[in-house]
Amino acid sequence: MKHLHTWIKDESGASTLEFVLLFPVVFSVFLMSLETSIIIVRQAMLERAVDITSRSLRLSSRLDLTTDTVADMICDKARIIRNCHETISLDLRSIVRPSYVLPSRDAMCIDRNTLLRPVTRFEPSQTLPNELMLLRVCVEIDPLLRVSALMAQINGDTSGRLFMEASTIFVSEPITEVAQQ
Repeated sequence: MKHLHTWIKDESGASTLEFVLLFPVVFSVFLMSLETSIIIVRQAMLERAVDITSRSLRLSSRLDLTTDTVADMICDKARIIRNCHETISLDLRSIVRPSYVLPSRDAMCIDRNTLLRPVTRFEPSQTLPNELMLLRVCVEIDPLLRVSALMAQINGDTSGRLFMEASTIFVSEPITEVAQQ
């Protein structure tokens, strides 16, 4: 009994026990904050790329723009997003002015598991001058940790990939022909 009493009072492994109990908690918080930071940087780069591309769409006199060329413009500016060209989905549509009704916020992202593309519209050649346009972009990304508690709060597909969405509204500028002198 005396040996048991001395063993219980012995404090020679107390710091090891604290390390074993606290290290997983502290390290998981560190990993989740690192992952959150990476997701925020990717989202900021996507928003920036959409804003720059919408500016060039707004001021562009090119009527031959396609979904692929605009997707290339966005993906070239958002370099931090891997596989952007394979997972990007675009939706460009006009907004009716008297009612200003926006389309539904249903998911327009590509699910790589089913390989189905959502039905979206992209008609830059049919825009009229001074027309209010909505550009929505969705990109699917792979997270660092698929099991973190943070991932339960973010939209994604069944395999754990995340959907990042960005949108902007702009007015298409009237195209004017400049006479050459």
